[in-house]
Amino acid sequence: MARAKKAAPPKNRNRTQYWRGLDAAHHIHPFTQTEALNREGVRVITKGKGIYLWDSDGKKLIDGMAGLWCVQLGYGNKELARAGCEALNTLPYYNHFFKTTNPWTAELAGTLTKLLPDGHQHVLFANSGSEGNDTALKMIRYYWNLKGRTEKKLHLSRAMSYHGVTMAGASLSGLTPLHPQFDLLGALRDCQRLRRAAATQQARSQQEREDRRLSRLSRLRLPSLTQAFQFGGQPFVLLTCSGDLRSQLPFALLLMRLRRSKLRAQQRPFEQQPSPACDH
Repeated sequence: MARAKKAAPPKNRNRTQYWRGLDAAHHIHPFTQTEALNREGVRVITKGKGIYLWDSDGKKLIDGMAGLWCVQLGYGNKELARAGCEALNTLPYYNHFFKTTNPWTAELAGTLTKLLPDGHQHVLFANSGSEGNDTALKMIRYYWNLKGRTEKKLHLSRAMSYHGVTMAGASLSGLTPLHPQFDLLGALRDCQRLRRAAATQQARSQQEREDRRLSRLSRLRLPSLTQAFQFGGQPFVLLTCSGDLRSQLPFALLLMRLRRSKLRAQQRPFEQQPSPACDH
């Protein structure tokens, strides 16, 4: 008995709903709440040219994200398409694991090293930024293991930083609201502890600096004082009392900051100029 053929995509305006249905039934999107997306319905992109995209309803869009920050040459680039076609027809794939390379890999690596700073003569290729960061982390750990410094396993990252969606990349990222959703590798949990410790130390250092400033101010005795000046285009008036400044430290500190801001503004005068007209 012959197997039934799969239904072909409809050729009318219902094709968007057809593709949306298939996507909702079978495709998992990254960084997405699936149930909410399926209720809303995905946008189906069908064509790209230069910086533009078209969806399945014929709407033309400017792709401000350049794909996922990786379509620097634009869509439909003829030179890139010809080079890719030649490579795919000649050797579509072979791995680098077993003492092998290919002309495209060797030539690209040689070209890239000419563009890198001095001392950077080797390239390891990856398929994505997430994979690249995972590989870099492994190589860093391997390097220090070879050096006999096996204790060097702490990795610092900045708050709100993004390093990828793989296990190591997500663990290293500073997007802490995402961390509870996954079981992070135990060896990488130090990243969170260090981020918290760094934030605490930064706050402590700031407080110590303020305390030193206020300590210097507290040793002064100033006459009654009224200060008024322009700050950010608005008038500010600040009153402080004579005598011991400890009771007036918040006001004194504000005055000190406003004075400093005023001085910086005077040292770097800025006059907004109208933007020149652009020729298109």
